[in-house]
Amino acid sequence: MLDGSDKVYFAFSDASLSLYKDLYVIFFNKTIVGDNNMSDPYELVNDGKWTLDAFIGMGQIGSRDLNGDGEISVDDDQIAYVAKHAANRAFMTSTDTSVFVTGDDGKPALNGVSERLVNVFDKMKPFLSNKTLTYVTTEPDMLLLSKPFAEGRALFLTNCIVGVEAMRDMQDDYGIIPLPKYDEEQDGYRSQIATSSSALYLEKTAKDTVQLGTVMEALGFYSWQNVVPAYYETALNYKYARDKDVQQMLAIVRDNATTNIDFSYNVIFWTNDVINAAGEGKEIASWYAGIRKTVEKTLQKYLAIELE
Repeated sequence: MLDGSDKVYFAFSDASLSLYKDLYVIFFNKTIVGDNNMSDPYELVNDGKWTLDAFIGMGQIGSRDLNGDGEISVDDDQIAYVAKHAANRAFMTSTDTSVFVTGDDGKPALNGVSERLVNVFDKMKPFLSNKTLTYVTTEPDMLLLSKPFAEGRALFLTNCIVGVEAMRDMQDDYGIIPLPKYDEEQDGYRSQIATSSSALYLEKTAKDTVQLGTVMEALGFYSWQNVVPAYYETALNYKYARDKDVQQMLAIVRDNATTNIDFSYNVIFWTNDVINAAGEGKEIASWYAGIRKTVEKTLQKYLAIELE
């Protein structure tokens, strides 16, 4: 919508099903969890103990040399963790460690490298950089990305909810949970809305904004009434889900969905890529120093934009 200051606002709405299909979650293999006597991820979530430490701890024993060649390959063996490169950014949201904060004036500002962020970085770095445990790829094809997990050769897969569609023929049972919290003291779980999600807005050139607004509201209402329930209650909970706990987990994911400025404007900010920087073995101080001036300059330019 437009206001007198010539600002254009966008909003997420149930009119866009991608808002829900493109929420990041973690899929886990129940067979691997059971064979290794791991804690039940569902219980960890419900008890508020599904933390970054719990996730990494389980991941440390999630790989296995299946063909006996002395090496672990994502093509032939069991891997602890599989994810698309972009999905790892969701850990920034789930652990509440954004590089940005909202100032008293309501505008975004750089938060810098906080102690909390350093802790997350230091925990993720040895795990993600260990290629016998993790496989992170830029593969855009949902089926290829999910293949190791769907074949029962991965403990964890971080992907959008829509990735469940690649697991209809999976033999092992699997579950779905939110990404982990920073620690047990963190207030609730946070789910990242992927950058592939779409939002609604009225262009500046729109002549009849009242009519367009009414149509957009109607789209959101009827999708909320008919489409979203059908997707969650029929497609996800019955067509794809393997157990009764999925419905509760998906409710947690959906009710705590959020995003921030560097996800919303991913084209100009790459500060949400710090987790992948850890996986690449980088040092957080030098990583931040290398992007800080560019990000500050881009942020100021963004805040000064005036639509013509």
